[in-house]
Amino acid sequence: MKKIAFFVEGQTEQIFIEKLVSEIVKEQSSKGNVKLHVILEKFLGKGKSPKNISPKIPNTPDPTHHLYILDCSNDDGVRNRILEFYNSPTSTKVNEIIGLRDLYPKPLSKLVDLKDEILNGKTLKGGKKTPSLRPNTKFVIAVREIEDWFLAECNHYTCIDPSLTLDAIQVASLGFNPCTDDLTTRTNEASKDLHDVYQLATPKKGYNKNKDRVEKTVDCLDYTHIRTGVRSKFPALNELIEVIEAFLI
Repeated sequence: MKKIAFFVEGQTEQIFIEKLVSEIVKEQSSKGNVKLHVILEKFLGKGKSPKNISPKIPNTPDPTHHLYILDCSNDDGVRNRILEFYNSPTSTKVNEIIGLRDLYPKPLSKLVDLKDEILNGKTLKGGKKTPSLRPNTKFVIAVREIEDWFLAECNHYTCIDPSLTLDAIQVASLGFNPCTDDLTTRTNEASKDLHDVYQLATPKKGYNKNKDRVEKTVDCLDYTHIRTGVRSKFPALNELIEVIEAFLI
């Protein structure tokens, strides 16, 4: 039995990974019989037990793969929760641990240094160094926010609203084109950019990080396009998909 644990920054990442895994399982069903058991949890604060969340993926009897997705509630909490997890009995049974967080509001120039600091620890005042992560732990850092990945998946806009055609988006005065531009070079919030695109609908739609709104967007995404096209634009997304594909083999 294979087991993987994702420690993610927040609710959006948790919802997206669960959906992404379920779609990849569907696409790979002809290659093997993956029986998935999903455990979703949300950390509520220091010293408190995490809250269990009901998964959307139906759990199957006699699973071949266990998927843990833990919402750490903020970006800096991801690394700390992983370090805490190392001391739990469950950690010895997990094959691979993946951390996922955003780079924003740090600029792209800080990406390499941040990843090195997360993986290898940093030196504090007085010379003490924070612990490094174990070899079975990887860290994926989305430049800006994972909403960049949603922005670039341009097949989903008409699912949000039929008036959000590619022609309508491309002629709008957004100041950027989500389908063709390098979104990682933009300096504002990707979630705000996604909201601005949805505002082009008639009547206007919107985007925020509320659960219902995130689920609507995540359910509209074209996951075949994400795996065959969008991933090439974002090294972090490509790395995440490679990890999931390898896990499901």
